[in-house]
Amino acid sequence: MLNFGSAFKVSGNIPGIRGGHLGPLERGVASEGSIVYIDLGQEKAVKAGDIFIVYRYVQTDDRLYDLPKEVRKLNTARTAVGELIVMKVGERAATALVTYSTDALSLGDVVERR
Repeated sequence: MLNFGSAFKVSGNIPGIRGGHLGPLERGVASEGSIVYIDLGQEKAVKAGDIFIVYRYVQTDDRLYDLPKEVRKLNTARTAVGELIVMKVGERAATALVTYSTDALSLGDVVERR
């Protein structure tokens, strides 16, 4: 997913923040009805019609407040943010349609076959 939106005319920089949890915005976001590409293909037995769930790892931020030690367990948790259906498959990549999303999907989200 690439973002070819407008750039600031004065600086020539692409809008968005590099690094951190907003870094993937530079590469684009997708929602229901968007076409996305996943890095799984025929070599991993992906077929057209396969359904994938999109997950995002929970990130805690203790820069502002001290969090209890138990909160660190959340760093290994993940939450489902969307669903994809594969439309076209290549050798090492596939094209998919986002059929459902609770949040914007972005580069770095993890997919798992349903």
